[in-house]
Amino acid sequence: MAIKLHEPNDLEQIVDAEITAAEISSVDIVALQRKEKRVDQTAAISYSIVIGAVVDLLTGLNAVGIITSRLISAGVNYIIGDKYGKYRDFWYRKTKTTYESSRIKQWLVETYGVSVSFNTPLYTAVVAIGSLVSEEEINLEKVENASYLVLITSPLIGPTLGWWYNRMRKWFGLQTAQEKVEKYVNLQS
Repeated sequence: MAIKLHEPNDLEQIVDAEITAAEISSVDIVALQRKEKRVDQTAAISYSIVIGAVVDLLTGLNAVGIITSRLISAGVNYIIGDKYGKYRDFWYRKTKTTYESSRIKQWLVETYGVSVSFNTPLYTAVVAIGSLVSEEEINLEKVENASYLVLITSPLIGPTLGWWYNRMRKWFGLQTAQEKVEKYVNLQS
C-alpha cells in the first residue's frame, strides 16, 4: 500500500495505514476461513451421498434406511464437514506429511490418523439412527456391521475422501492439507 506523506514525519498517517492494512488482512483471513468451511462441508456431503449409499447397501439397510441414513449423514456432514477438514490439516501438520512424503506415509495418515479415528464412531451412529427410523429399533447387528465395514473400507475411503477434499479445495482456490504443511514447515525454517 503506497502512502503519500504531506510532511516527512507524518507518523499518524503511517499508523492509520498500518491499522487499515491489518484490518483488511483479518477480514481476508475470516473470509478465507468461511470459504474453506463451505468447501469442506460440500466435499463431505457430496462424497457421503455417493460412497455412503454403497456402504449402507452393504450394511444391509433397506431403501428407506439408506435414504434416511444419507439424509442424516448430509445433516451431520454439514455440521462436521469443516471439522473433518481441520482434523486432516491437524494430522498432516502433526506428521509433517506433504506431497513430497512417501505414498505410504500419506496413505497411513489418511487411513489411520484421519479416517478410522474420525469416521468409525460417526458412521456407526448414523447407521444406528437409520436402523431406528426404518425398523423402529436399533439393530445392533447392522450397527456392528457398520463399524466393521468402516474399519475394513477405511484403507480405501480415507485416501479417496482425502483426495476429494483436496480436489474441492483446489477447485475453489484453497490450499490442500499437504500445501498447508509445506507452508508451515517453510515458515519454521
